[in-house]
Amino acid sequence: MELDQAKAAAHAAAASTASGREEASKEELDAALAAAKAATARAEAAEAELASEKAEGARLQAQLGAVSTLYTEAMQREAAMRVMVEQLQGAQ
Repeated sequence: MELDQAKAAAHAAAASTASGREEASKEELDAALAAAKAATARAEAAEAELASEKAEGARLQAQLGAVSTLYTEAMQREAAMRVMVEQLQGAQ
């Protein structure tokens, strides 16, 4: 929304210059600047949120890897114990 306002203000300033006025009015330039600053702030906030989400994704991926490794190790230990139990039962 703010980006649209910035575009509209910049367009108005350009149109007034093109229509024969040498300069856009101070109000038009101030409005365009304010809208551009607001749009920039929103973009920076979105980039910060994206970076935070990426970091959280990396953390969760690392946790998943750790859990997967633990599960694999537990399954290997269980299989080894089953073999030992079968060997003990076969020896009796």
